[in-house]
Amino acid sequence: AKARFLSTMSHEIRNALSPIIGSVGLLAMEEDSLTPSQRELIELLEFSSHTLHTLLDEVLDYGKLEAGKVYLEEIPVDLRSLTEKVIQIHQPLASKKQLQLVKQVDTTLPEKVLGDPTRLTQILSNLLTNAIKFTQQGSVSLSVGLLETTPERYRLRFEVQDTGIGIPEESLKQIFEEYSQASLDTTRKFKGTGLGLAIVHLLLSLHQSQIFVESQQGQGSRFYFDIAFPKTV
Repeated sequence: AKARFLSTMSHEIRNALSPIIGSVGLLAMEEDSLTPSQRELIELLEFSSHTLHTLLDEVLDYGKLEAGKVYLEEIPVDLRSLTEKVIQIHQPLASKKQLQLVKQVDTTLPEKVLGDPTRLTQILSNLLTNAIKFTQQGSVSLSVGLLETTPERYRLRFEVQDTGIGIPEESLKQIFEEYSQASLDTTRKFKGTGLGLAIVHLLLSLHQSQIFVESQQGQGSRFYFDIAFPKTV
């Protein structure tokens, strides 16, 4: 019942939000005829509407995951291409904060594996978005390495590291819980649903994996996980 309610509510709000996003996009195209204050208001509308859309997606995804209604695909995935696209998606946000966004991919990585590209992209995107959000200067990096090869599978390690604010030791165990951030001050300053890492945790459970974190306040955080992907035929 909870998942059905969230799905219905999200669908109705999305229907109302879509024309708003479209209209704001059209207004933004009239840049030459806008005053500086009008441009500023339109940028705020664009940011707020897209943020709301993202929040709705997170709430809906969490409801589906919690209800056990998310299933993984198993199709050929080009990991180099996937990680490059994930980096490209997050580059504008990193550039806006003058952060260096780095990708490191093991040269021995297989050309393709069998997996779910949509859910893997979601996991990496949530981790990168989180890292960029909580990093004010320095860098954010995404790395992928080959840990082990068996006759049937490749075991890979994915890692997202940042030079951000870090996480207090007493908060490390709870950050993967729903609606959780490290502190009330953090929630007020950085906003968000607090569902991003909870979604990562649940998606990795579907992959029979788990997320680990190492962090030091004021120096940054390192999130990493391993997935054993079946080999392509």
